[in-house]
Amino acid sequence: DSYVMSETKLEELLEDEHQKLSFCI
Repeated sequence: DSYVMSETKLEELLEDEHQKLSFCI
């Protein structure tokens, strides 16, 4: 269960980073 939790957290983090990158460009 915790694995899925971290997985989701990772997805969110990646999404956030992607948005930042897009914003920079």
